[in-house]
Amino acid sequence: MAGLVWSINRVLEFIRDEQEDMLGVGIGICVFFLLLILGFGTLIFVMIKGMGKSVDDWIRIVAKTGGLSEQEVRESARALQEELLSRCPGIDTAGGAVLAE
Repeated sequence: MAGLVWSINRVLEFIRDEQEDMLGVGIGICVFFLLLILGFGTLIFVMIKGMGKSVDDWIRIVAKTGGLSEQEVRESARALQEELLSRCPGIDTAGGAVLAE
């Protein structure tokens, strides 16, 4: 955000000082910072939206996308968890306890 404000101030200085040859560069930098803000804003929005979903929501989404039933997804996740535990016995699977329901 600070970069966009800075670049707008530079463009205004170019206009005030009648430096038309630098005006294109200043506008280009403004557009760059604007696109950067929009990109990161979208990324943050998607991340926050995804954090609000429960395990059941994610299972429903994966089942729908993969063309499977929710039970098949749960069984696959449980099998994957068991495989992980057999290969890495000391691993912490506290988050996987939800799948054991």
